[in-house]
Amino acid sequence: MRIVGGQMRGRRLKAPSGRTIRPTSDRIRESIFDLLGPQLSGQSVLDLFAGTGAMGLEALSRGFERAVFVELARTARVLIDENIALCKIESSCRVVAADVGHFLKTLDHQAPFDLILLDPPYGSELPGKVLAALGKHAWLAKAGRVVCETEVETELSDSYGSLARVKLKRYGSTAIHIFRNQ
Repeated sequence: MRIVGGQMRGRRLKAPSGRTIRPTSDRIRESIFDLLGPQLSGQSVLDLFAGTGAMGLEALSRGFERAVFVELARTARVLIDENIALCKIESSCRVVAADVGHFLKTLDHQAPFDLILLDPPYGSELPGKVLAALGKHAWLAKAGRVVCETEVETELSDSYGSLARVKLKRYGSTAIHIFRNQ
């Protein structure tokens, strides 16, 4: 697993052992950032269900200034911390030990975010629930985007509160949904 673009391109990241954490593959991560466009930049990124932190670190490599990683699992938070240290960008990152649903009920002082990355466990009802929470509160900056990774079989609505889906791409068994403020 590595950073695929930007200033830290090629930097190797620690990957999980076992199957409890499902990191986004390098190929799909590159496709996501290609979908977002070459002029991608912003002040802040929120990485929900952060896993290894690879998605948020990719955003930092491509020009974002700071990232908040939200992850409940202790083993995943250890990986995130190790990967942040490997990238030598500790001052740009904050790791929050919390359930995503609980985190979203308490408006974070760093909101709104320019980019929100959402990669919940496959086979759960979490994508729709989290998108509904994001669309209800001021988590996303006016011109910001939400990227949600799901299984292809997962059905999502075209809109959730203030969020409207603007792109849907399928890569094998993975679907990438991109939402913007309406």
